[in-house]
Amino acid sequence: MKKIFRNIIIAFLIIVLGVLGTLFYLKESKERKIDQMIEAMPTQDKITQMIIPTFRYYRDENSDRNYIQEIDDNITAQLKRYAFGGVILFGANCIENEKVVRFIDDLQAANAREGRAQLLIAIDQEGGSVTRLEQGTMTSGNMALGAADDLKLTEESASLIAEELKVLGINTDFAPVADINNEPNNPIIGIRSFSDDPDTVAEHVVAFMKGLKKQGIISCLKHFPGHGNTDTDSHSGLPKIDKSYEELLECELIPFKEGIRKGADMIMTAHIQFPQIETEKFISHTTKEEIYLPSTLSKTILSDILRGDLGYEGVIVSDSMKMKAITTHFTLNEAAEMAIEAGIDIMLIPIDGNIPEEDHELEDVIAYLCKEVENGKISEDRLNESVKRIFKLKQKYGLLDTYERRDMDEAISEVNATVGSPDHHDREFETAKKTITLVKNDGVLPLPGEGNNDVIIVPTREMVRSCKYALRLLRKDGKISVLNDVSVYTPEDLKDPEAIISEADHLIFISVMYDGTDIDPYSVWGEYSGNLDKLISIAWRQDIPTVMVSAGLPYDAARYQRADAIILSYQTSGMYEFPDDKDHGISEYGPNPIAAVYMLYAGDEYTGKVPVDIPYLNGWYQNTDKILYPNGHHLTIN
Repeated sequence: MKKIFRNIIIAFLIIVLGVLGTLFYLKESKERKIDQMIEAMPTQDKITQMIIPTFRYYRDENSDRNYIQEIDDNITAQLKRYAFGGVILFGANCIENEKVVRFIDDLQAANAREGRAQLLIAIDQEGGSVTRLEQGTMTSGNMALGAADDLKLTEESASLIAEELKVLGINTDFAPVADINNEPNNPIIGIRSFSDDPDTVAEHVVAFMKGLKKQGIISCLKHFPGHGNTDTDSHSGLPKIDKSYEELLECELIPFKEGIRKGADMIMTAHIQFPQIETEKFISHTTKEEIYLPSTLSKTILSDILRGDLGYEGVIVSDSMKMKAITTHFTLNEAAEMAIEAGIDIMLIPIDGNIPEEDHELEDVIAYLCKEVENGKISEDRLNESVKRIFKLKQKYGLLDTYERRDMDEAISEVNATVGSPDHHDREFETAKKTITLVKNDGVLPLPGEGNNDVIIVPTREMVRSCKYALRLLRKDGKISVLNDVSVYTPEDLKDPEAIISEADHLIFISVMYDGTDIDPYSVWGEYSGNLDKLISIAWRQDIPTVMVSAGLPYDAARYQRADAIILSYQTSGMYEFPDDKDHGISEYGPNPIAAVYMLYAGDEYTGKVPVDIPYLNGWYQNTDKILYPNGHHLTIN
C-alpha cells in the first residue's frame, strides 16, 4: 500500500514538474520571439514603436480642417514609413460607428502590410464627461460611481465601455483615472475622479481595470503621480504640487500602488512639477522662468519611484506631449529625448500625421531622436527596454501577431447591435439611478406627479430634452399617470419669468459647475449661475418650494443652501435626440441628469453618498475650511 502511495506521489510530482517545465519553455519561447523581433528592428522602427500619433484632420481644397473618418493615401504612406506603436482616436474620428470600425480595420491592415505587430488603437473613453464615441454609451462617470460606491457597479460600467470598444476594434482605453480630487477648484479632474478619499479611489480603479480586462481591453491608470490636488489644467499651464514623497505615499500614490499590485497594464504620467521630489530645474524657452522638471520628464519620479520603489514593470505612457505644460517651456525634440531618458516607454504625440504643417513636426522629432541614438546620447539598450515592454504587452493581448482583416458585414452588424444599443442605455440608466445623491430635503421630496404646475430651469436645450425624456420614462414605468403640467425652460426661453415662476407649485433648477469658477456669478463662466440667482429669487420671495439639482461638480450644493431640497447627479451632458427614435446610431447622452429628474417624482429610495467633502462658501464664493457635507453624507426618503 505504501509503495502504491509513493508511486502516486512520484507520478504527481513528475506531472507537476512537466507542466512547470512546459510553462517555462513557453515563456522562454515568447521571450526569444520578442528578442529576435527587436534585434531585427532598425533604430527608426524602435523609436516610432515608442510613439502614438493621431490622424484627426485633413485639409480640403479651401484649406479648411475636416474630420478624418476614413483612411487615405497619406495615412497609408505614414503607416508604411513608420512602425508606430499605435494610434489614438479622438471624437473627430468617432462620429459614426460604421465608419469607426472600417477606419480601424484599414489602419491595422495598412500597418500589417509591413509585417509589423498590431497597432495599439487607443482612446480616452473614461465614461461620463470624457468620452469619444459619438454614438456610444456615455455611462455615469467616475465621481457618480464613487457616489454609488458599489464596486460591482463600477466593474460592470467599465465592462460595458469595453464591450463597445472591443467590437469597434479599439484595444486600449486610457482609463481609469486614478487621481484623487482633493482640490475642489481642480479645473481638469473634478468629476473624472471617483472620490477625494484615496482608499475609495484605489478600490474603484481596480474594479474599473477588472471590467476592461474582462473584455480584453488594455487599461491605463492616469495621471501619475497624481493630478487631483492642482488648480491648474496642464492642457493650458504647468501645475505645481508642493508635497513631499511621504505625503504622496499617504494619499496620491495609494491608487497607483493598488493598481500595480493588481497588474496594471499601463500608467500615464502627469505634466506636473513636484519641487520637493524632483529638484532639477530648467529655464523655460518661452517665459525664461526657472521651472522644475515635470514628472513626465523626471527620472527621479518615473525610474526611481515608479519603477524602483513601487516595483512597476509595465508600460509607462506620457500624457500628450503637445499640451502647453510641455510646449510652453520645451521644444518637442528636447522634451521627447528627456522623456525617454526619464523612463517613458510610449510618447503620446497627437501631432496630426495628415496635416502638412504638423506632419513635418512629427518627421523632425523622429529624425532628431534617430540622430541622438547615432550620436550615443540615447542608448540602443534604452530603446530596447521600452520596445520589449511594449511587445510583451501586445503579446499578452494577442497583438504581436500580424493583423487579419475582419468580415465587414459581420463586424458592422455586431457594432450596430452593441455600441450605444438600447440594452446598454438601459443598463447605464439603472446605474445612474443608484448614483443620485440626496443631501437635503425639507419635506419636499418626492414631488407629487399629478395636479401640480412645476417649472424646471436648465442650462441648455439638450438638457431640456433630457428632462422631457425623464418625464416620458416616468409615465412608461407607471410612476405617474399624468404629468402635463411640468414645463422645462432655459433662461432664454423664459419670456415672462415673473409670471411663469409665480404660478409654479415647485421650481426645480439644474445648476452646472464645470470647474471652481462657475460657482461665482461674476466670473467669466458664471453667467448661468448669475441668471439662476435672479430666477430663483422670484420663487423665494413668494415662498415657492425650490429643488436644486447639481449636474456637475457637487460643490455648488453649498451655493444654494436656501433650496428646500438638493440632489447631486455628477454629470453635465444633455440629450441631442430622443433615443427611442431609432434602434442604433443614437447620439450619446448623459444618463445622470435624466435619472435625477426621474428620481424627483418616482419616490424611489436614494442610495448615492457624497464622494467628496463639500465645504461651506464665504461671501466671495470661495471655499472655506469648514465642511458642509462630509464625504459619505446622504439622506433617504423614508
